[in-house]
Amino acid sequence: MSAMSDVFLCGGDCVEDVNRSECHLRESPEVRIQTSHTIGRAIKELSHEDLEYKSSSGNVFRFNTTPRLNDLLMKINMKMGLFKSGQTVNVDFDHVFVKTEKADAKYSYKQAYGYFPGVVSIDGIIAYIENRDGNTPVKFHQADTLSRAFKLLHSYGLHIGIFRADCGSYSEYVIRTVDGNCRIFYIRAIHSASMYSRIQDIREWRRFEIGSQETEVASVMSTQFMEDS
Repeated sequence: MSAMSDVFLCGGDCVEDVNRSECHLRESPEVRIQTSHTIGRAIKELSHEDLEYKSSSGNVFRFNTTPRLNDLLMKINMKMGLFKSGQTVNVDFDHVFVKTEKADAKYSYKQAYGYFPGVVSIDGIIAYIENRDGNTPVKFHQADTLSRAFKLLHSYGLHIGIFRADCGSYSEYVIRTVDGNCRIFYIRAIHSASMYSRIQDIREWRRFEIGSQETEVASVMSTQFMEDS
């Protein structure tokens, strides 16, 4: 992993560039330089077979959970002291579209070919990545992705205080999964005509400052999931 990072930090674009970067890497007496074949073999040992999910319409979408690579990622995070066992952390989740011309890339609503991985971060530090086909709907089996991410974080003794996500995570299955793994969650709701109507009926608002911006807030009780959009 160190050798691969050195390649990119020296301006390389792919693992094979280690052969061209050797003259720079050898300037450090602490660096051991492997061949691109050795690095590639180590990466392959961390790989994992795709997991296929079929939608109700019969479409098949591939996910790659890379459990060994994600475990290595968390080991590195813990070893560097970025997180500590027993710590309460705030978690952010989003899908990040990655353009690529690889043969297995799928065409996305982003109007490009690529992958659409789900990414979990803690204070800007990547803690979990799960790759998906570029044409996968954001809510499709997202609860499964989050369950795997939460399980990994919990296995390292991390407690989730706050979970944040955009409206791409607004579904009943996702919210039930999130609610069972954190103390508080913030998920932006989709447009709901029924909720808009209830908000318009609120008469008591409380002035509140968020950051440096003054706003007004109110709370409403909700006993059913907002399905209309």
